[in-house]
Amino acid sequence: MNISFPSRLAFLMTVLLGATVAQAQAIATVNGKPVPKARYEFRLNQLKAQGQSQSPDLENMVKEEAVLLEMFAQEAESRGFVAAPEFKIQMEIARANILANALFNEFQKKNPITEAEIKSEYERLKAESKGA
Repeated sequence: MNISFPSRLAFLMTVLLGATVAQAQAIATVNGKPVPKARYEFRLNQLKAQGQSQSPDLENMVKEEAVLLEMFAQEAESRGFVAAPEFKIQMEIARANILANALFNEFQKKNPITEAEIKSEYERLKAESKGA
């Protein structure tokens, strides 16, 4: 099969453009593998939801955490940990936990607890504790 120069050039440009886009969406590269910006943003948003204020220090900490995690994960993979039965079980459990949490979070969003429900439960518990 003979591919013309323009076709090869177009292919090369597509590959390079794809790599550039992937790099632009990465916060760092570890051993040639990009660390996705989405991972960084997800963790940053988790910490902000827990009450931490966004700051350059927090952003740097999250970036360092993501890079270190990628480094350790690559090392663990290179040592063959992914083939261990314990690893597979832990991955199944982690997957189930993530899915259960997503389901619970969706339920909470669709069924928010009202002030009246909180007050009612508080009064019920208060009454129970007086009877004990």
